[in-house]
Amino acid sequence: MYSYILAPQDLNPGDTVTAGPSAPVRPGSCLPLRDIPVGMAIHNIEMTPGRGGQLCRSGGSAAAIVNKQETHAIVRLPSGGWWLGGNGTMGV
Repeated sequence: MYSYILAPQDLNPGDTVTAGPSAPVRPGSCLPLRDIPVGMAIHNIEMTPGRGGQLCRSGGSAAAIVNKQETHAIVRLPSGGWWLGGNGTMGV
């Protein structure tokens, strides 16, 4: 089954993308925010896990993880706002 994704800059044709807690830490992988390293640029952030990306979906927009707790991560959005928890895709 094929589907379309919002592709980050460092993703090339033929690259494999994965999702879930065991996905590797590289551009295009979708992970729970608590599993992404601090400072990593992310896009396509889910507000509710499983519902699909709702934040940072436009071209060139990215958020950054600024702090992590045991159960969630704190994300700085391009608007200057903050977000807690959910899933995100690595890359810009």
